[in-house]
Amino acid sequence: MTTPTGFISHSFSDENWVREFAQSLTHHGWNVWPDHHAIQVGNSWREAMEVGSWVVINLDKGRLGEEAVTLGSLFLSMIKNSFFSRQNRDLFTIYCDEVQNLVSYDSGLDTILAESRKFGISMVSANQFLEQYSPRMRAAILAVGTHILFQLTSPDAQQMAAALDGGKPLAESLK
Repeated sequence: MTTPTGFISHSFSDENWVREFAQSLTHHGWNVWPDHHAIQVGNSWREAMEVGSWVVINLDKGRLGEEAVTLGSLFLSMIKNSFFSRQNRDLFTIYCDEVQNLVSYDSGLDTILAESRKFGISMVSANQFLEQYSPRMRAAILAVGTHILFQLTSPDAQQMAAALDGGKPLAESLK
């Protein structure tokens, strides 16, 4: 088995937390590369994906403000291009919390979702409610094959019940 290898991008105000996180991962046998080490020009997202590396990008909106959305869209665009140019189609998973922050600009997340199986991509995303998405992104999210739902808002419960063909009794259970 190969040693898990990965990169952690973070705000320098999170340096202590990142150091502890990296030490914990290293203790468990992971090869960790925090971004305070030298980042070389030409390091490739695609190469990192092909060898099975992982990447943690902390886009804390509380610290970065609206720049978090811009940076998130930029990262997502670079990752999308890397996904589609990979030679190796082994499964690569992207985890996105507060995913609505990545789709404020037309960053192509809907394209990643639509093409994911063909390119060996899985995605785990989280957000509070569907209205946070544009109609195009909402359609892409609803077209995904697997959904895990927790305590939905009334409008989302109605929409998911209809999508799951469960009608009103299911909508009441989802609230």
